[in-house]
Amino acid sequence: MSRMESRTAARTACRDEPAAAEQREAGEVSSEQLSELKLLEAQTLADEAGPGEAIEALRIALQEFPEFVPGWQQLAEWYGKLNDGEGLLKATEQLARLKPDDPASLSAYGDALARAGERAQAEQHFALALQLDGASKFAGFWLFDLLFAEQRFADADRILKRLRQHGITGPFLAGREAQLAAASGDKETAYQKLTAICQCEGDIRWPLNAAAQALRQAGWRFDLRSVLETAMQLPGANPEAGSLWMRIVVADSGLPTDVELRELALRDAAGLQAVATLGEALRESGHAQQAVDFVLRNQHWLRESTSLWGMGGYVLATELRYREAVDWMSDWRNRSDVEAWMLFNLVEALRATGDDATARQISEHALTLPLDHTHDLHRLWLAFDRPFEQPELLEYVATAISTAGLVDGAAFLHALVAAMFEAGVAGHRQLPFDAVRAKVETAVSNYRSQLRREPAHRRVLRMAVRQIAACYDGWAPKLWRLSTALY
Repeated sequence: MSRMESRTAARTACRDEPAAAEQREAGEVSSEQLSELKLLEAQTLADEAGPGEAIEALRIALQEFPEFVPGWQQLAEWYGKLNDGEGLLKATEQLARLKPDDPASLSAYGDALARAGERAQAEQHFALALQLDGASKFAGFWLFDLLFAEQRFADADRILKRLRQHGITGPFLAGREAQLAAASGDKETAYQKLTAICQCEGDIRWPLNAAAQALRQAGWRFDLRSVLETAMQLPGANPEAGSLWMRIVVADSGLPTDVELRELALRDAAGLQAVATLGEALRESGHAQQAVDFVLRNQHWLRESTSLWGMGGYVLATELRYREAVDWMSDWRNRSDVEAWMLFNLVEALRATGDDATARQISEHALTLPLDHTHDLHRLWLAFDRPFEQPELLEYVATAISTAGLVDGAAFLHALVAAMFEAGVAGHRQLPFDAVRAKVETAVSNYRSQLRREPAHRRVLRMAVRQIAACYDGWAPKLWRLSTALY
């Protein structure tokens, strides 16, 4: 049941069948209706402040209504978003018990088992799900991945054949076919599957990278670049093919000239994406200064495309060239196709140069743009602006944003927001001062080497400590506040 469906059910809970209504006194609510209402309350709480307290409220409700499937489904969804493996395992185990003939529930439990390292049990549940629904891509792909990792290639091949027999096609199937072909030494099939992936629409990053890695492991590293170059020249090539090709070119130290790169960017979408990946590829390969030089040397044509303009802002901001980044991206209002991730680099630069007001406006605008991976990063910075006036945002950032995958700077900011929340800033429940101080000091210790170069992060550290210290009485908070003023 979807969230919308469960909410609709809760709102119409009193509309019983006549026979059922006659069996209860007027106004009496059934256990099914009450469980739906509890779920609605938890979902509303999650919408307002994130799933932290909502999870606890729903867990308590499920102790009273342990057979309520939509509640366990919602709990599993929240645990998954928070990367809480233990919670996810318990929720999906209950779902599998309640719905033993449902392929989706069995697959969800298999997923949780696999993530917990219980590979044998996971394989059993995926196999059972696939028996119930031979077209279940989730179960089939997971089962293939487990078998392939154990080099059980014949069994893995049977899974792919079964999926094909049930009409499954697309890049994620082709990626696994390329893996199996490469592992079997079938070069021709592996190349065909890689080329086919490059012709698929949508997000092909996983299958593309999986196929490329399989070719490299088979010893066909130099052929890989040639296959991608050929695929990029085919009509309708996915832009991600250009991105992977550029990473390989940079890794091989065979970068084209500036003129060739400009011609590539003008050729087609795959060529444009290849050049847009250049800055990130150079930084990842340890050539960050070369990326900066390229951007500044070619700004006259890089700024013609918003994709390349965004790449330039990323390079300058990540290399701490903050004032140059602000100048580079000063025309952001004139770019109708600007994306939230591009604006995040400008926000970082503005925060570093002390222009918090403009940075706040840009982050608020970024949250109105199509969702990408930086929306929560924008919220991280916004949580430091007037925290007393926005308790819901403070709670959301502290409890609903997963720390898994956050880079060092974002992880540091998240730790500060979480400490402010736990200290009771904006009126939330307060934890002991020693526990909150330890969280901040751990964050500072983990980020100390970079903190010296990040004026904005030092400034919010001082602000967070000041806010936290104000929540407690005694000399210890005051002394702590004075000691951190040195940053």
